[in-house]
Amino acid sequence: MRGSNMVKVEEIDKMDGTGEYTIYDIDAPTDSADRFKLNLFARDLRDVFPDIKFACAFSGTSGRVENANRYLHLYTASDEWCWGWIAYADVKLERTGDKTYCVYSRKVSNKKYDMHRDQHHTVMTANREVAVRNAKRYLSPFTHKEIVDYSCARVSAAIDHHQETLEKELREIREPLTKNLRVSDSDGGVPQLYAELFHLADINHEFLSKEFTTRVRNIREAYKVACEGKNNMPEMYCVRVYQHVRRKVQLFDVVTTTNLAAGFWSRTQRQVGDPTTYTDENIPEEIMGKLAVLSISGVGEYVHDVGYRESEGIFYVTR
Repeated sequence: MRGSNMVKVEEIDKMDGTGEYTIYDIDAPTDSADRFKLNLFARDLRDVFPDIKFACAFSGTSGRVENANRYLHLYTASDEWCWGWIAYADVKLERTGDKTYCVYSRKVSNKKYDMHRDQHHTVMTANREVAVRNAKRYLSPFTHKEIVDYSCARVSAAIDHHQETLEKELREIREPLTKNLRVSDSDGGVPQLYAELFHLADINHEFLSKEFTTRVRNIREAYKVACEGKNNMPEMYCVRVYQHVRRKVQLFDVVTTTNLAAGFWSRTQRQVGDPTTYTDENIPEEIMGKLAVLSISGVGEYVHDVGYRESEGIFYVTR
């Protein structure tokens, strides 16, 4: 599914002016016949999904709703991503002008269109009742496993970046000992590394330089840390933190994950366990402690031996 259709709920109606989506009022009056039909379709879905909300993209400065495009994204307050979108429009490639009720969902596989096109994930009908049935069949919240599938690449990239940082630090610590090791024609003396190693060979005792002792100790520690992460993707919990829509309590859905390095298209190689739901009172202390650290970290940041923050409500915690 294309990134433009993966709308994060936290991006809707951002008050800092950076958001591209705003809440859409399906009960608002409109002079547009097409929008009136779309609103009726949306109201039908509200009867099916009582907690559902709608959002639309906007542009310009003359009024957000007036400039809303024809697509309405569906979500509830506890969702990470919108379920998909609905429309009353002509979305066919041939653009005949015949408008239909459309349902876009990651679960739709319309064989008439190539996989890379939005139409591949869209069902269309001129009958509103059929469209409602299509929505009931194909629209639903993202499961915890799907959240892992769509976010694992960013987790893996953040861990890889952290590993590169560790290895860079190792190189910087090691560099003073390994540069200028060529035999010199000047009277600058034997390079320190050679001198120390020659001395060790002669007496097998202690280093000549305390500075060298410190450097070797630092190298050993940096090397140990870098080796721990090399080719060793940590096993992690994927934790979804959200507010229950009706009970108004904070919940924590936790799943185990393995092989996060396998990207979205290799997701069959990755294992994601069934979710366990906790509250503030019974969530394991180890997980809660690491969530506390990650909650003050930036989105997209990986903290060594703690985890990774995917979004405002999705965290990957090391096991």
